[in-house]
Amino acid sequence: AAPRPAALGWRLLAMLYDAIPLLPITLLVSTLAFVLNGLRTLTHPAAFVGMWFAIWLACGAYFVLSWGRGGQTMGMRPWRLRVVDANGRATMAGAEVLVIARTRGCEELRIVGSAPRSIRVERTKRSG
Repeated sequence: AAPRPAALGWRLLAMLYDAIPLLPITLLVSTLAFVLNGLRTLTHPAAFVGMWFAIWLACGAYFVLSWGRGGQTMGMRPWRLRVVDANGRATMAGAEVLVIARTRGCEELRIVGSAPRSIRVERTKRSG
């Protein structure tokens, strides 16, 4: 049977929990940009945009690595959520997530998709 998408409430709780590792990632990248700018505030628009692009890449790497290593981020584990494909396979390689993002646009990474290779978040049953 095809996996059922997780309820919106569980996904929102997972997103809230995922803010815990994303905040230090954001602070680390912005501190690195500050240091590379000679310990001066980023005032040039290109430097500022570059910093935010680097933050976006670092946060994206967190999700790709997490999903590629078990189909779960830190925020998904407490709620027993996992990323699966349309056939219910437990995980997918991080490279596949990048291919989907590149070929179908970032809107495909909304976790519950309707594309032929849709990615879903399902809630697993508790064993025992």
